[in-house]
Amino acid sequence: MKHYSKKVCLQLLRPLLLLAFIMVAVPSLGQKSYEVTTNNLNVRASASTRSSLIGSLGKGESVQVQSISGGWAKIKYKGRTGYVSAQYLREKASSNRSTVQERKPANVAPQRSSSHVAQHKSTPRKQPQARHRSRSRRTNDPLGLKPFVELQPVIVCAKGEKPFFEINGGVTKGINNYLSLGAGLGLSSNFHAPPLVPLFARMQLENKAAEFSPLFLLDAGYDFNFKSIKNSNIRLNPTVGIKTSGVYAGVGYLAAISTAKNGGVGHNVNIKVGYEFGSDFRSTGFGRALSNFFRQTYVAAEVGGGLGFNKEKSLFLAATWNYAANNIWHIGVGLGYTRYFIPNDDESIHTNIRSLPYFIRNKFYVANISKGIRIFSGLDLGLNKMWRYYRLEDEGDIIVNGQRIGQEDIVEKDDWTRFFVRPHVGVEFKDRFNATIGYRHTSIIKYMDVDDSPSASIPSIDFTVGVKF
Repeated sequence: MKHYSKKVCLQLLRPLLLLAFIMVAVPSLGQKSYEVTTNNLNVRASASTRSSLIGSLGKGESVQVQSISGGWAKIKYKGRTGYVSAQYLREKASSNRSTVQERKPANVAPQRSSSHVAQHKSTPRKQPQARHRSRSRRTNDPLGLKPFVELQPVIVCAKGEKPFFEINGGVTKGINNYLSLGAGLGLSSNFHAPPLVPLFARMQLENKAAEFSPLFLLDAGYDFNFKSIKNSNIRLNPTVGIKTSGVYAGVGYLAAISTAKNGGVGHNVNIKVGYEFGSDFRSTGFGRALSNFFRQTYVAAEVGGGLGFNKEKSLFLAATWNYAANNIWHIGVGLGYTRYFIPNDDESIHTNIRSLPYFIRNKFYVANISKGIRIFSGLDLGLNKMWRYYRLEDEGDIIVNGQRIGQEDIVEKDDWTRFFVRPHVGVEFKDRFNATIGYRHTSIIKYMDVDDSPSASIPSIDFTVGVKF
């Protein structure tokens, strides 16, 4: 009886042992082992940069890749499916061939003919070629794309003007060993007048093969004055200096030609100090960090309307640039345009109020309703640059068939700034489309030549719909 029971037990354990052996011997059938080549590689819930983060991998970690499609690798991460960028993975070399060769008996050798042996001895063995990265790691590539940043204080100004400074950035493209062409964008301010936004093209001459080289820069473009487009400038800025290891400094002449009707030419002397990144900028630590940062940003646009407590109505649109700090908190900056429709008891006065809101946005995801649908809350804080036009009807006008003839209307303009706050809640669909409802409260903080001031605040309930890109 005991012998029979032992035999039955062995028969029952045999398939279980076979299954365990298969699971141990073939743990990753259909998968390949890869190594992470960068620090803090983001792991996302789906194959999209807009998808939520579920973790990160460090440089040198091993992962089992199930499949690769569209630049995304599907992996297993802490028991769940995740996706990472395939360009930061490197396949590990397989050791199966060496293992098999080691198991061959030492006395077994393949038979070769004498002619084959002679040919093998006479033919030199090819050395394995070194693998080259697709991206060049040279920092002195004369034809590479090279970003630059620079600070430009203006120390000698036109008569009646105050010293100011500029912060510029852009990119140049090498044409040959001496000439590069590019473009840039900046911000210019003296803290006393509205800031200007320079937009310029650049010609750059230097000896790129020399460690120290004379440098000549010629910038030509346009200085935008968004407060008054008519008071913008056409700029011409030649600069001479010296450059070494990407760092350059020089002295220049800045001519600002006003586009105003009675404008003149402003003669200024500037100092330019800057740094030009190499063509391998993305391979540097800072370049990789900046690249990772931008991969976690996105742009969103929205349009909506509001209804005020005093029967004011509004229509607005806005665009925001956002950074996904983590799976819950997103922060961004935005710029918009608003048109207010405020009723007026005096029929002789037609009010037209518009504004440019610029704000900081905080967004928090609070709950997941179902797959692809999330609830979030948000808070916008910012300023509203507002202006208002009056159109006063002259009593001498004559109305004929709905058309006014005679003297023209008297037009007046007010200008002021308001602080506003907008808490809101919303729902997001498939990580792309969203709708919100919020409360917007706008309060006056500064007046500029306003005699008959509007109401001290404009509280309203508003609705928006938006999309993420």
